[in-house]
Amino acid sequence: MVRIFAAGSGLVPFSRPATGRGYQKMASDAARAALDDANVKYSDVGACVCTYNYAAPTAGQSAIYDLGLTGIPIFNANNNCSSGSAGLFLGRSLVLSGQYDVVLCVGFEEMDGGLSEPFQDKASPTARQFDFMYNELGIKKGKIAPKMNDFTSDIIKLFSEAGQEYCKKHGVSEGIFAEIAAKNRLHGQQNENAMLASKKPPPTAKQIAAQ
Repeated sequence: MVRIFAAGSGLVPFSRPATGRGYQKMASDAARAALDDANVKYSDVGACVCTYNYAAPTAGQSAIYDLGLTGIPIFNANNNCSSGSAGLFLGRSLVLSGQYDVVLCVGFEEMDGGLSEPFQDKASPTARQFDFMYNELGIKKGKIAPKMNDFTSDIIKLFSEAGQEYCKKHGVSEGIFAEIAAKNRLHGQQNENAMLASKKPPPTAKQIAAQ
């Protein structure tokens, strides 16, 4: 069995579009950090997988342009919340194919407050799920918070229903999500690159569940 290794990793602080920093800067800095951590030169990379959501096609090529023009294939993937794991899966698959020894996986994002669908004139990929949630499950329509847009509210309600279905199917308590949230907040507080880093003590699972 062929063994695949994540030889290095790199992370930089997240930033919103209004900062003017740009996804190219974030992605190229993170890629350099990962290559340095792995003690690998960019010239040794055989292919690159770039994942993101809120950027134009071929943004991956633009993101790592400053690393050099070596002629390697660069693949772009958009898979919403699972874009990062999809990128790692694709990178691993490329190595397993035997075509490449080293594949660079880069994920980046610049997202304003709330989620959105950029192509309003085309069929929505989430319409089927929303229709089922409202028409079959009887979930009440409307925003869950005044400042939140409709699409963000719909997505949060969709994940909530999926979480409840998971708990029923596997016989587990909904409290596991509060535990996950508490662990995530704790990690974020200790990570200087976290987008929502806070010096306040992170809430406990019990406090989150009570909200």
